[in-house]
Amino acid sequence: MAALRSRTRFGVTFRAHVPVGAGAVVDLNADGVISPEEHRRLVETWNGRPADLDGVFELLAPEGAGHLGRERFALLWRQFWISDDPADPGNMLCGRILGPR
Repeated sequence: MAALRSRTRFGVTFRAHVPVGAGAVVDLNADGVISPEEHRRLVETWNGRPADLDGVFELLAPEGAGHLGRERFALLWRQFWISDDPADPGNMLCGRILGPR
């Protein structure tokens, strides 16, 4: 996994932290974990439309967990915003990245 660090892109500095409560915003039923359905709602809200997420949650969740804990979500969130490694699972947090056709 690539090291997470501060990075400036387009004049904006992204830091390797997650605002307090970011996981809580996604954890809609407040059970302490993020379910596949809660993740789907995050992605579809982010994208503004339904998204094909077949197999994506399984790549994000620890092996067989069936949910994301808040620490795992925070790691994925940081990866999504500032990771240089395309293999980091956080890069698919908001759905698969489509390559050139």
